[in-house]
Amino acid sequence: MPRALARRSPLLALSLLAAARAEPLEAEGRVVAAGAGAPVGIGSPCRLRLWPAWRQGVNCQLLLECGGVDLFGGKRIGGYAVCETRARHFLRALDDRAVVDGDPALDLDLVRRRIEWRDGGEAATLAIALHAVRETPARR
Repeated sequence: MPRALARRSPLLALSLLAAARAEPLEAEGRVVAAGAGAPVGIGSPCRLRLWPAWRQGVNCQLLLECGGVDLFGGKRIGGYAVCETRARHFLRALDDRAVVDGDPALDLDLVRRRIEWRDGGEAATLAIALHAVRETPARR
């Protein structure tokens, strides 16, 4: 980890490091709300994969696919986010910089089992309810 980051924000630095030990997970869900410009509709099935990954100040990477369309990660650029963890469990993933980094914005809340996704402004939005969340322990 860059020392400048640790000096600038010790709590952020600790959070980024803690995610490196979090257990990867998978989840399934369904789209429960969709804006007019959304690439998939209400009721579309979704799959989520989330795992630790360090890259330029983020600490996790994820793949979100709904209705056969890669919405975050996968064939799309990016897929990286800043994750919160506790006791080696992911709690939240956030990438709110759609305009800056090129991939869509995403807010994954595993406590509420909900994903908010947006791309290309406010028109292309999705809300996804998750179920069947399971950790997939990494081989050590």
